[in-house]
Amino acid sequence: MVNLIEDAKQSIAVAMSRILRVWDIVGIDQEYQEERSQEIMGLINGLVMTMAEQEEAERDSVLQRVHQNKQKLISLSKEMGVEPQCEMDLPFLDLDEALCDKIKELEVERERRLHSLVELESRLEVLQESLMVNKASGKDDAREDDLSIDHLQNLQQQIDEYEQELQERRKGLCATMDEIKHLWTQLQYEPANEFEQTVAQGIDRLPLSPANILALHRLRDTLKECIPNLQEKIEKLSQRAHEMTLLVGEKEENFNRVKQRILEQTKEFNGICKQTVKLWEEEIARLRQKKQEMLPLVILKTFNQLSKLWESTYFCAKEAQKFMLQFDLEYPLEFDDIQRISDKHQLEQALTAMEDECARQVAIYEEHKDVFQAVSMIEKCQAEKAKVNEDDLLHNRGGLRFKISRMDKQIDASRKQIVQWERRTGRQFMVRGAHFLTTLSRKEQADKERQLRQQRERREMRRQELEREIQFGSVPHTPRRAKRPAQDIGNGRAPGTNTQATKTPHSAKKCVKKTPLKENLPRLNLFEDDIKGNICIEFDSSRRAQRPTDASICSFSMFKDSAGISQMHSTKIDQSYKHA
Repeated sequence: MVNLIEDAKQSIAVAMSRILRVWDIVGIDQEYQEERSQEIMGLINGLVMTMAEQEEAERDSVLQRVHQNKQKLISLSKEMGVEPQCEMDLPFLDLDEALCDKIKELEVERERRLHSLVELESRLEVLQESLMVNKASGKDDAREDDLSIDHLQNLQQQIDEYEQELQERRKGLCATMDEIKHLWTQLQYEPANEFEQTVAQGIDRLPLSPANILALHRLRDTLKECIPNLQEKIEKLSQRAHEMTLLVGEKEENFNRVKQRILEQTKEFNGICKQTVKLWEEEIARLRQKKQEMLPLVILKTFNQLSKLWESTYFCAKEAQKFMLQFDLEYPLEFDDIQRISDKHQLEQALTAMEDECARQVAIYEEHKDVFQAVSMIEKCQAEKAKVNEDDLLHNRGGLRFKISRMDKQIDASRKQIVQWERRTGRQFMVRGAHFLTTLSRKEQADKERQLRQQRERREMRRQELEREIQFGSVPHTPRRAKRPAQDIGNGRAPGTNTQATKTPHSAKKCVKKTPLKENLPRLNLFEDDIKGNICIEFDSSRRAQRPTDASICSFSMFKDSAGISQMHSTKIDQSYKHA
């Protein structure tokens, strides 16, 4: 600083010396020299002061830049979460330069972090939209200002977590997506809404939120529920095609070939797909065309099938005749009755009505199958009971009593089923146009009356037979001789002899009916107790006064407790006893 002042003084002195010399040569007076000296000093002073002011302004500018750079450095350091790391003890110009360099370095780092932040936030936003994660409220402003390494690391960590979760969800849903696409192909299904269209585009285009994942599973389950219905439809079409194949007179082998061909064409889906339905519908259309060509024969076969269904549902014959008369057909139908109708449209209407009636009868039978089976069981048991021989039932041959009892229980159980059905539906169960329970009650009442009448007839016949035996004696019956075996004749043994114990033949058990009383007994009262032949010998006090003193007057009665008779003695006459 001292050197600068000295240099200034010396420069001014040299300059002033040159001016004075000029003034002396020119001859300027003293007064003018003083004026010019003051003017020169003013100019020198103004120049120096201007220079001083410029330097002071430069100083202030440097100080201001240093202050601003310090503030900016602090702000950047705070925003980026780093220390300023700048030496503050330097001169202002050096400090200003150092601050500028540090600021430029931090700004470059800030720009790099801003790009990273924008990229991370974009990725995070995409992942959040894909996973449908709720964004944290109140953090958007902080994210715009916060450029710290920790914040960026947190964002990167969240992105890694979301990407891992997204990868796991995609991996878990790949099988579901493949299954949905397979079901769409199997069912030939077209996406109906925006969600299904997004699913069709692929898993990468679908936000994998919990709601969308649940919607995917629901879509898969809904498609799976369509498979049983489709399978049932295919089975019905196959059954219909089989019925029509037999109806038009084709062989069973033809149907099997068609079925095998359809299975080969749809083996990818095990025969259960929309393509199978189309193939069966084409086959049915072919059979329907053939059915139109041989319409009379088809009508006759359909009528025979309808007749069997009417028999299974116990349809009234009058109603069946009324149904057939709608189409000018006879009941029962014959082939000549069909050929006399020349109107093909009328025959087609009759065939359609018969097919509809067949379907209706099948539905009625399936709906009330238990009741129809109960009626069938009752009629079967009644038919078997009608075949039973009374003599076999009296002697209980082959355990007939137990069989009859079992059939009666089956009839009662079936009757209860019908009664419950009538209570549940509020209708009467009609069989062939008549109330079945009323008809059954009348038939059972008629059977009871018939059994009572037969019982009275047997009692009367037994009474007459015993009276004849008492009056005239019993008729001896010689037991049937057993046949001689061929081996006895060949061995030279006597007929009927055997080295082992001889078994009495069944015919030898039949012995002579013999009364235990004397032949001069008066008339006996004989009644039937049961079918086993139990006879009770009872004393009749009403004839005591008329009987002889030397006779033992008794009465036979089949009832052990008869009104007005005092029981004395009872014995059982077995049909297998031998002669006394």
